Amino acid sequence: DEAAKILERLGFTVARKERVLRAQPPAFRLDCSIPEDLVEEIGRIHGYDRVPSTLPGARTPVRDLYEPADADDTARELLAGHQLDEAVTSSLVSGSATPAIALPGASPALVRIKNPMAENRDALRRSLLPGLLEALAFNARQDQGGARLFELGSVFWETAADKLEQPQVLALAAHVPAGGADAAAAELRSLQATLATVRDRFALPTTDFKQAQFPGENPGRFAGFHPGRTGEILDGDEAIGIVGEVHPEVASRLGLPGRAVVAEVLFDRFTDGGQRTPQARPLPRFPGVRRDLTVVVQGKIAGRDLVQVIRQLGGYTLREIHMVSEYQGPPLGAGARSLSFRLQYQADDRTLTNEEVGALQQHIIEGLKAQFGAVVRS
Repeated sequence: DEAAKILERLGFTVARKERVLRAQPPAFRLDCSIPEDLVEEIGRIHGYDRVPSTLPGARTPVRDLYEPADADDTARELLAGHQLDEAVTSSLVSGSATPAIALPGASPALVRIKNPMAENRDALRRSLLPGLLEALAFNARQDQGGARLFELGSVFWETAADKLEQPQVLALAAHVPAGGADAAAAELRSLQATLATVRDRFALPTTDFKQAQFPGENPGRFAGFHPGRTGEILDGDEAIGIVGEVHPEVASRLGLPGRAVVAEVLFDRFTDGGQRTPQARPLPRFPGVRRDLTVVVQGKIAGRDLVQVIRQLGGYTLREIHMVSEYQGPPLGAGARSLSFRLQYQADDRTLTNEEVGALQQHIIEGLKAQFGAVVRS
């Protein structure tokens, strides 16, 4: 009764039913929105000194403390650890001004809103990439170039049966204000490695990356991406995402200086297998040996194909392989590309000698020559 009287004196509308007290705050009390606010008001008037001191009672947690985190939270934590900032962009976009850039499986047309609240917000987004690119352009105009963003959210696709699908997708975008093609290629590899880290956290081992094959002058489903600098994300033989450099025309339309690299993947497919439990491994007892390898190849040979062959030829002592750079231009000649890899060799039972590592390196070189016609650069 005393609590009800206190709230009534403060202008609250109070209704009592048995041991339940319902209170409606006055319109001007916007600060009172949860039950704890009512407790604070009663304690303030009643007097905190009159409230007895008691130990809090034990209670069962809402969920198991050892239950693994949701896939969304896990992905956000991983991406934040890779120095990407989370962005939240609008689901409403302009039907006429939105760039035609999206992952290959997206609906070709935007879902229109019959009664839009604004002319420039008359459709639902079919991709997260336009919103992230606009955010990069906005940051660049505020002298905050070089932003690296990610977003995890829903997109809206209209199916042939006039139904609306709302798949959850993960998108990454990075601005490269200076450094040209080399800096963009390095940032692109960084985004690809970040996606691979997210993939490896979930039980989807079949995901791979493959260079996109543009059908000709008409980019088709790769609209908005730079030819030759774009790759598909595959689950088996099915494309579930895309990673690549944004076409200069799209960046120019958005007022984004320099270059931009982006990635977008169907997050639901990325996490179909659940989460993989992290496995602890003992620290190596013997030191490893690091060697660099640079080869020149002709034509459109994908870097991932070279990596797969190197991994097969290196055997169990080849523990790590990273592609560190890619160059195309003089003095290599037309159609030639130089790719550099960093290899880490290590054995569990001994320290590898220079002769052993040299023999493994030569075996890899001979295999690359035989399969791809690669030429080793010294």
